Amino acid sequence: MMTTSNNILLIRVPCTSVSPTASNKLNNPTDATQSSITSIPPLPYYTVSSSYLSTLLDQTKSLFLDYRLALLSHDVPIDLFQGFSQEIEALPYKYIKELKGTILLAVIPLIEQENKEYDEATKATNAPIVISSDTTNTTSNSNNETSTSTVPIVPPFTIIIDKYSDKPILVRTVGCIALKDIGGDVGEVKRLYILPPYRRYRIGYTLSLGIEYIAKYEYQYKKLVLDTLKRLDGALPLYERLGYQQCDAYVYNPMPDVVFLEKKIVIEP
Repeated sequence: MMTTSNNILLIRVPCTSVSPTASNKLNNPTDATQSSITSIPPLPYYTVSSSYLSTLLDQTKSLFLDYRLALLSHDVPIDLFQGFSQEIEALPYKYIKELKGTILLAVIPLIEQENKEYDEATKATNAPIVISSDTTNTTSNSNNETSTSTVPIVPPFTIIIDKYSDKPILVRTVGCIALKDIGGDVGEVKRLYILPPYRRYRIGYTLSLGIEYIAKYEYQYKKLVLDTLKRLDGALPLYERLGYQQCDAYVYNPMPDVVFLEKKIVIEP
């Protein structure tokens, strides 16, 4: 059974080079409350204990690798000009909090029936809940050349995110987005990707708003930038709805249909 956008939760991956204070509950952003901003909206995402970092990074890597395969299927040689393999190996370095970066995941809580069916299937095989396993994916480019990649499959996982109790719930990860600092009070939005079956539920819009919240209220960036391609269905209309406008190139991208976008952030005192 497919859930709707009302069931989407955003989880912030606890990316940090030091051990953060464990938090299983929804709370106020510490960095933002220490800033000069006096009126801060409620958090649009959940924070979780750093004990979930390994699991959440597995989820992130799986989505990033799916993102890579999606671009390769559109004849985008992402490995040649973005250092993608190095980024995967070094996760979460580019996006750690100390470097004014972050990663958000979109998850869907599984309904009680799905939870029960998953538990019964697990017990029937006497198999534990596995965070990641390998499968082979094959893609072809315009020259009919076939490439094979190993991509993790990430099944549902249990996490404590309920702000009213410590009750764990089973969730499925369906999307991701990242933010990194490129200097001059400018943040770059990266790796927005939604699994194909969930692309009708405004998850990309929700993730983008979550990143804007962090950029504005925690890091106080003055501008967000990103690059996208005209060949990617739905990408430009989404960013236009979010208020992005075309701008000059800020990074190397050799694709002929690349579009560079920016959005200025207004921070009210």
